[in-house]
Amino acid sequence: MFINKKKNKAGINVIRFFIRGKPWVIAVDNFLPFKKVNISDVLVFARQGPTGSFWAPILEKAWAKVLGNYLEASTG
Repeated sequence: MFINKKKNKAGINVIRFFIRGKPWVIAVDNFLPFKKVNISDVLVFARQGPTGSFWAPILEKAWAKVLGNYLEASTG
């Protein structure tokens, strides 16, 4: 799924989805939506993994981009 395997200075991730058998290549940056909860910031949607990995929120952002945006992705 992840086309670029290493971090880059621009913070761009390139993901390939197959939709109806056709490849879709989506590029997203690593800026993710956070909200303030008590005194800490937490991700609004998908959470980071137990080891601190951010692949799930990045995939979610790419899928939201396929669907239009986070709002359209969350309402179906």
